[in-house]
Amino acid sequence: MHPFLDFLKARLNSALPGKAAQRIMAPVPYREKYPEVSIPLDASQNAVLVLFSTSDNETLEVLYTLRSTRLLTHKGQISFPGGRTEKDETPIETALRETHEEVGVESESVSILGALSPLYVPPSNNIINPVAGFIKTLPELRLQEAEVSEAFTISLDDLITESRLRHETWLLRGKEFKVPYWNVHTTPLWGATAMITSEVIELYREYLQG
Repeated sequence: MHPFLDFLKARLNSALPGKAAQRIMAPVPYREKYPEVSIPLDASQNAVLVLFSTSDNETLEVLYTLRSTRLLTHKGQISFPGGRTEKDETPIETALRETHEEVGVESESVSILGALSPLYVPPSNNIINPVAGFIKTLPELRLQEAEVSEAFTISLDDLITESRLRHETWLLRGKEFKVPYWNVHTTPLWGATAMITSEVIELYREYLQG
């Protein structure tokens, strides 16, 4: 296993960067500060799998999917495999089940490292519980085409490169937002997925700094 993953597995048992790291990649209304929100009791529970693998040259990569344009929400956006938690499921069970359903990775082949910080997404009233996992080599992926139009990996070294980071003003829900994103695909990596990734990158920086 890559040395960073040994570091990460141990690090996930202590206090995490959490909101501070997530906010680095958070879209914020233009000329406003990041809003503080309370989480409603009726928020839906979801889980995603942040799945690490190593390439032929031992570069550490993360698996992402491109959501189908046929979906009702977040269509055409980059995401982690995952979805809504069913009754009596743990976040780990949800993340593994959804990953198998969406891209065909067998749950038994994934080594779970631990949990990253939960993220509440106000527009969809969802709490996302990210689970970190590792697989030595990705198998040939089988996409559930109704939900996933593409699956691909991005290296941590690409994500930590400053030249990959962009900031633009976008019109979202009728309002101007300052949007940070990673330029690592033809589709921008932004929003909740980027916020979760941001915590991973902050932990990777910790590892690199020794």
